[in-house]
Amino acid sequence: MNALTEARDLAGHPMFSGLGPAEVEVIARAGMLRVLHAGDVLMREGQVDDALELVMEGEADVTSTGRGGELHSLATVGPGALLGETGFLCGQERTATVRAKGPMRSFRLPGARLDLLLEEGEPAARKLLRRLAVLLAERQRESNSRIMELLAQTRDPKAPVKLNVMAIQEKLARAMKHGG
Repeated sequence: MNALTEARDLAGHPMFSGLGPAEVEVIARAGMLRVLHAGDVLMREGQVDDALELVMEGEADVTSTGRGGELHSLATVGPGALLGETGFLCGQERTATVRAKGPMRSFRLPGARLDLLLEEGEPAARKLLRRLAVLLAERQRESNSRIMELLAQTRDPKAPVKLNVMAIQEKLARAMKHGG
């Protein structure tokens, strides 16, 4: 698939909101469109990888391993999902494994390639990072709101608040899974 076709595919993704066709094409040339099949791993928990993954078509399961080694299903993501942003921005280990549920397409953008565009002074790279910051801020605001909702459900408002992080993560995962 050529960069122009990829750019057309990418233009509708929320990550590219505010970028013009020529700017989307610059980013398309820096990354690659991937075709995946059921069971293929997009990213693996614990691995260090600086790539950002954008789900274009299909669905993937997001799982994480608990302290005792048990596997937790965190969410099922589909078109429009943005994955791997922590590794992309910070070079940290992946916090979850993402596996294709069936046929899917994704766009993979290695952080090193975006760094090169930034070094070259490419405006599209700066705009993409700004858009990523906006999306992450929106996600943080949603998470804060959900946490406040969970805290509001405590039975005795005068009792000291004790957060059970695992319970909150499970409730958030269920809410996300059911579109909540």
